[in-house]
Amino acid sequence: MQIAAEDPSPRGLLECVGSEAHGAWWSPRTSNPLGRPGEGRSEGSIPLRFRHLNRGEGLTDEDRTMADTDFIFRGNLSQTPLAEILATIHRHGVPGVMEFTRGEETRKLYFIDGDIIFATSSDRGMSLGDYLVTKGRITKAQHQVSSEEVARTPGRRHGSILVEMGFLRKEELGAAVREQVQDILWSLFNWSRGEVVFSVGVFRDDEVYKIKIPTPRAILSGCKHIADAKMVMSKLGGRSTVFSRGPRPDHLESLQLEMSEKAMLEVIDGRATLFDLCEKGPLNPGVNARLMYAFMYLQLVTREEVSSSGIRIQVKSN
Repeated sequence: MQIAAEDPSPRGLLECVGSEAHGAWWSPRTSNPLGRPGEGRSEGSIPLRFRHLNRGEGLTDEDRTMADTDFIFRGNLSQTPLAEILATIHRHGVPGVMEFTRGEETRKLYFIDGDIIFATSSDRGMSLGDYLVTKGRITKAQHQVSSEEVARTPGRRHGSILVEMGFLRKEELGAAVREQVQDILWSLFNWSRGEVVFSVGVFRDDEVYKIKIPTPRAILSGCKHIADAKMVMSKLGGRSTVFSRGPRPDHLESLQLEMSEKAMLEVIDGRATLFDLCEKGPLNPGVNARLMYAFMYLQLVTREEVSSSGIRIQVKSN
């Protein structure tokens, strides 16, 4: 197994570009843009500056969508990996919509309390109807008939119409939408570039299905879908890099690790090199490396480096 020698330091989250009304309360030089780590997870513990956004104060009943004056962060996946962005959003538990743009492609992730609840894509092949046809859940004829009904009744969801027409059972629809959301999410882990815009705030309750995908689980599963092994290794460090385990962060208390993930964590002893960890782990070296990549951004492990004097120095992942 080859491990790239390049060891770039993870960059800051995103560049804040907000109106002067909110003030320049964060810049790339600020180490903690959203408040203290661990804040969030519920409306009561969201940083004070975000609580009015979570409750939707100041938004009319007619339009509770993202307001132009909400906090906005901008960045690019070529500089800040998706795993790092998602981990930071979850750590601070803020609501909002994250939009990814690459050329003419656009995909969105919706968050409540830092967890993903929905995803959309501008790719027609990822629309619910086309997705269901591709997966063999409905026929092309059923797709056409239901799409015509959608066109006749603006505002109604395609999924609801499919259920009413008897083409899908309600539980089948729920499972299909979850799979569709996951496929959109996994695809984003393979975007090596693309503009990212995260708007902190609330959105219409009736705009999206709510299918909660805990963000830490999304990071662990999504990283396993990364095709570019060289990128993963360049972020982890050289083959002699050492990782150590620390206490689990408070915001990850509810994270349920799979057996292989637990086994991978147990191999990390603060002495074994990255190369050895990937070889000794429970899965194949490539998957083990991807798990280490996810662990690093989730702050389940800490990267250490050996200085010229032989002293190990901890390197934070954010």
